[in-house]
Amino acid sequence: MDLFHATHRELKVGEIIEPGNWGKKILEIGLTHPSWYREIILEAVRLFSYPVKPSRLNCTFSCDSFDTIKRYKQHNCPEGYIYKVIVLNPSLPTHKGDFNAVEPTPGSGLNMFQIANLYWQFGYKTSVDTWPGIECSEILSASALQIIEIIP
Repeated sequence: MDLFHATHRELKVGEIIEPGNWGKKILEIGLTHPSWYREIILEAVRLFSYPVKPSRLNCTFSCDSFDTIKRYKQHNCPEGYIYKVIVLNPSLPTHKGDFNAVEPTPGSGLNMFQIANLYWQFGYKTSVDTWPGIECSEILSASALQIIEIIP
């Protein structure tokens, strides 16, 4: 399975992306980080109901579709880079979730705890009108990733 990673950082083939960068940012900034509340609820629900799944605060993120990572980059880091990656330790826990289904969306009628449960079940899938046919899925891994190709 091909995996792709997008970031603001310029990396070279062979470089390693260690797990936990997102969590480090959240925890360093704390309560004032705009994603603090949602990430703490997602982590609490994971610890209570899905403890074998990797923590979003201590994982790597990738996508298993080039179209998905292209759209993710376009929205989240338009000045960034896309890399083809491999999981260095595939025996470590992974999880597939929807990167847009991490907080309540207008009209969904769901609260943050319901969203968190659905996220960990990959039971709530979003779509974006301007991205027809694109699944907004992300792969979390407790493993580091290694850059194997730079995608222009």
